[in-house]
Order: sequence, then structure tokens, then C-alpha cells
Amino acid sequence: MGLGSEAAVFISYAHQDGTTLAAQLQRDLGRLGWDVWLDRARLTGGASWTVEIEQALDRSDFVLAILSRGSYRSDTCRAEQLRSLRKGKCVIPILAQGDAERPIHLESKQYIDFAASAAYGTALSRLCECLGARSGATLPGRFQQTYVTVPPLPPNYIERTAELRSLRCLVLRDGGGRTVALTALKGMAGIGKTVLAQALCLDEVAQAAFPDGIVWLPLGKDPKDPVPLLREAAKAIGDSLEGYDSPQSASNRLSSCLRSKAALLVLDDVWDPRDVAPFLFDSATSRLMITTRDGRTAAALGAEQQELAVLTREQSLDLIALWAKCERTKLPPEAAEIVRECGCLPLAVAMVGAQLRGKPDRWTMVLHKLRNADLDRIRQSFPEYPHPDLLRAIDVSMEALPEELSRRYLDFGVFPEDSAIPEAAAATLWGLDEYEAADALDQLVDLSLLSATADAACVCTT
Repeated sequence: MGLGSEAAVFISYAHQDGTTLAAQLQRDLGRLGWDVWLDRARLTGGASWTVEIEQALDRSDFVLAILSRGSYRSDTCRAEQLRSLRKGKCVIPILAQGDAERPIHLESKQYIDFAASAAYGTALSRLCECLGARSGATLPGRFQQTYVTVPPLPPNYIERTAELRSLRCLVLRDGGGRTVALTALKGMAGIGKTVLAQALCLDEVAQAAFPDGIVWLPLGKDPKDPVPLLREAAKAIGDSLEGYDSPQSASNRLSSCLRSKAALLVLDDVWDPRDVAPFLFDSATSRLMITTRDGRTAAALGAEQQELAVLTREQSLDLIALWAKCERTKLPPEAAEIVRECGCLPLAVAMVGAQLRGKPDRWTMVLHKLRNADLDRIRQSFPEYPHPDLLRAIDVSMEALPEELSRRYLDFGVFPEDSAIPEAAAATLWGLDEYEAADALDQLVDLSLLSATADAACVCTT
């Protein structure tokens, strides 16, 4: 007998080869009194993670994991299974095909076998027994949490819910024929590509889809030897470092390891598609994502693309309020004009907001400076950034610096773009002791001109 409205059942299945059994189980369990939820859209068109799926999983007491060849390759099915186990749901594995691979995160001595259609009635009775006894799979300890190497989100992070959902759906796949599933997040400098990619890596659904690890690898404009990054990826996914000696051998070794893993590699700030070559791999269950400013790079790699737009007006006002440490409801009238002059670029808004922190009488002056910025002068210092809105924000932020601190900031032009600058290097460059250098760096971080890393280093945000 079912438990009626007292318990809910979620059926996880792959569109390619699990639809018939999923629909049949929903009908039969429903007749027995169980409240069964099925993603009906998946019956006809594949799977992507939706709000409805998330809500249905959270409401459910039981998850029936239909195991098939398609579900093993499906990131969505994997996320449903692992997220449910991590939340303490009773997950019952069901074999739809006798030769289907069994995910190792579904540790179970017994799978209910629906592969033989002649034995369907017996299998259904066994399933009802398991539901009544709450008998399901257990989660191995090493899959309790996904190992993630992504840097922390920046201070005053503004959630971009719609963009994150779109990116997640683009990365998560319901199987398919591609052996290299590569996604590109593209957009202009300062628009927040890196931050959105970081948010995806920290998203619990993405972590459930890639239980073998999410690995963050910063590339940049002029990458050198790829071996250190390949070795870093190997460590993150649990491979030994044997054979990671040369670019070719390290690439081959990582590619071989990823064939049997469900991992996500993220290459941040890719400029040249040739730099991605050592990180390409064939895998039914692992994925590769890049961030890039150039759509041509994504196209050359054959990646599916998501283009990131600027913030909305409301998001921009939220962000400037956070950076200026001013309640959103108490923002002055100039705030709306300031974010418009910043083009709603996250980096530009953050720079200007940081300058206004604790200075409620400066909003009018900053707006005037933004409207009258000498772009020709600032372009001489930042020739790589042709975007006027970002240049205005840089100009105003630089003017706010004391002359000595402004000169020190410009000294960072000797470092490659987006490179980590150790505090000791800054101290040597400026001829300061470690405490004076740390104080100067802190001031630049506070103004959003630098971002701090976890290992006593800084990165120029522009």
C-alpha cells in the first residue's frame, strides 16, 4: 500500500532511454496511492535543471533513480541523485537495462531489476517493499562533498540568478553524442564573467553533477608552461602526478583520467583557442568550460556559448549601495545617473561605489567627474580597454587616490595582465617594507582596483 499524501516520490530518469519505465512507474505507483512527481518535459525533449525540478526534489521523501546507459552520461540525473543523497532523501536505484553502468556514488548491495519486462510485477512489489521500509542506497564518504578549487566570490557579490541558471543549463547535459562538452561564457572586460563562473562552481547543483571535483585554472593572455596547471587539475581529481612531466604527457594523462570521472574543468580568461588544446579531453561524464572576451575563441573551439550582458539597473543600484555602504533605500538621486554613466558594468560600478564609501556628500561631485572624464588621457594608461564606461570609472577612481598611491598603482603595468602579484613583489617594486606595502595594497583592494587572493597576493581587476 502507498502512503498517500504523507510521502512524495521523485522519479529521476534519462530522456534517451528511461522514459517508458518512468511513465509506467508513475502510473502504477499512483494507483497504489503514492504521490509521484515526474518531469514531464523530459519525456519529449531532454533534460535541463529547472526550478520545478529543484522544488519537487526538496518536497520529495523518496527518489527513484532509474539507471540506464543514458542516465550514466546525464549530468542532470547525476545531480538529482547526488543532491538527494546529500540532503538525506531515500534514493532507491532501479535498473532499466542490465548492462547499464552503476554510478559509484550510489552505493547499494541491491538494485531493483526492472530490465526484464516479464518480471515487472515482481520488481514493482519489491519496490513497494523498499518504499515502505525506506530502504535505499547509502552515500560513500568521499562523495559527501565535492572538492572545489575555485577562488572565493568577491566581497559585495550580487547574485545574477537568471544568468546563473542559464549557464548551469548550458553546462549540464542529458547525455548526447558529443565526447567533448565544452561551454564558453563570453563578454567584455569588467562585465563579470569570472564572478559568474565562480558562482557556478560554488552552486550546489553543479557540485552534485560533478562529484569528482570542480577545478579552477586561470589561463590569461600570455600563458606559459601548461604543465603546472595540468598537475593542479590532476591533484584536484585525485590522480597521482606520475607522468605529468611534459605538456604532451601531462595532457594525455589528464585526458585518460577524466574518461572515468565526473569532473568540471574551468579555464578562466582564455584569449587564444590554441591555449586550450592541452586541456581538451574525451569523456562521457566530465565537462570543460572557459571564460573569454572573444566570441571568435569560443567559435574556434566549437563551444556552446552564453554571452553575459551588463547588470540591470536594479542590480547596479544594489551593487553600488553595497560598495558605498549605503542602504539601498537611502541612495541619493545621483546614484541612478552614476550607474548609467558606468554603463551598468559591475567592475565600473564597484570602483565608483568604493570611492563613495563613507562620503555621502561626494555623490554629486563623482557624477560630475564621470560626465567630464578626460578619456584620451586615461586611454594612455589603459590602452587595452576601449570601453568608455569602464575607463570613466577607472579615471574617477584614480583621481581619488593620493598621488603616491596612484603612482604605485600604475607601477603594476610591469606585470602581465590578470597575474597574481605577491605582496613581497609589490614591496620590492615600491621600495617599502612588508607592512607599508600591505597597507598600500589594502587601500587599492578597498577601492576595487585590486582583488585579493587567498595566498597573500593581489590581482589587478582591470
